[in-house]
Amino acid sequence: MGYTEEVRRTERRKPLLLIQHTPHEHPAALRRGLESQGVEVLWCHPYQGDSYPELTEIAGIISLCGPMSANDKKHHPWISAECELLKVAVHENLPVLGVCLGDQILAQALGAKVRRAERPEVGWFPVVLTPEGMSDPVLSASGPTPTVFHWHQDTFEMPKNATLLAHSAGCSHQAFRFGEQAYGFQFHP
Repeated sequence: MGYTEEVRRTERRKPLLLIQHTPHEHPAALRRGLESQGVEVLWCHPYQGDSYPELTEIAGIISLCGPMSANDKKHHPWISAECELLKVAVHENLPVLGVCLGDQILAQALGAKVRRAERPEVGWFPVVLTPEGMSDPVLSASGPTPTVFHWHQDTFEMPKNATLLAHSAGCSHQAFRFGEQAYGFQFHP
């Protein structure tokens, strides 16, 4: 092994930031899966007043679920700060994943509106991958109509220049990709 390979192999990797929005909606299996693969996790609880790290200190961001609306900044002022964090992270080409509430905050960070859906979507329902979703390096492995868990009452408009990856009977925007490194999933993968 050459010197360069040895240095790369022994460098300490930066942690992945997991943002949790409420005590009862934690990363559970996601965190265990990441850690079992040697991915260090930095866990942040903005609803408890935790500060976000500098982007130079992390390898990427996963913004998790929560029962509040991304529009509820009056009662949850940390939403504005997280929206700005995700916006800057995306523009710095840091990998970002938003799930459910995190997806809606990511969509807002990219300039899209979040609004109340026509009806809540709660339970196990299929999503339909678009042709872009079927060729996407992340979602294509799930097959054309994976059954996934939903628990949301809001939906989002597509951010400008984003690619729609999936939709469902109850929600026209279920997953999107922005650039190569940012993903939003309305559903819970």
